Amino acid sequence: MSQRGLRLVSVGVFLSGIVAFVLSISLSYPKRLNPPESIRPRGFTITSRQVVTQVSDGTSVLHAERIRYQKSDGTFKIVSTFLEANGKVTKQGVTYGLPGRGIFQVDTENNRLNFLSPMAERRPSVTESGLRGDPRFVREDNVLGYRTLVLKHDKNGALESVEIHYAVDLQGLPIKHTFVSTKTIEVLEPTMIYLNEPEDSVFATMPDLPVNYEFYERDKQLMERAAQSGTVEQITRESLESQKAGNKLLPRNK
Repeated sequence: MSQRGLRLVSVGVFLSGIVAFVLSISLSYPKRLNPPESIRPRGFTITSRQVVTQVSDGTSVLHAERIRYQKSDGTFKIVSTFLEANGKVTKQGVTYGLPGRGIFQVDTENNRLNFLSPMAERRPSVTESGLRGDPRFVREDNVLGYRTLVLKHDKNGALESVEIHYAVDLQGLPIKHTFVSTKTIEVLEPTMIYLNEPEDSVFATMPDLPVNYEFYERDKQLMERAAQSGTVEQITRESLESQKAGNKLLPRNK
């Protein structure tokens, strides 16, 4: 598998979840869901940081910061800032998720919106029983006072493991990711969670630009070929990385 293919999840997810979403959700969301026990959605804003620690000497650097504005109806906006080791900003990205319309990345260089994937009007309900019933469930944990259920993805290429913390009370979204390799440990975790419906003005800044479907069409072709060859998961990971979306805070090349 290529180095790009080793960058699991998104969260994002990705996520975060850059991470919510037809392609990225398929990698991070548990497959077993039980809608009757779902928690009533509520809006929130979550600020996160991604820290990379070298296994050899224990030194750590701040690699990225992210703010996710999440409305109770599923609408979201993610603002990501990527940093060099000296703290200099190298890249900023903005991604919008609009239920019923899709997920769009603002491409300022080309003055367009990159369509990343469709987005259902209503997301599948994530429940505690569904998470606990997932074969990847390993434990319960606490993140900034929120009870989370942890799913662990075992060794995949250079990655020894990936752990994802899901907060059922926060729309079932993953709020913490830990990527472990032989060389580094990368943790994307929240530093603040503010429970309140984000202001409409936060989303009013989405630019009215032409929409580019290049990434989405390419991913469709990759997925079709992957389905035929039985390598869906691997190729999906590689296609997600190739998008270089601003909301995906993922492990860097080792």
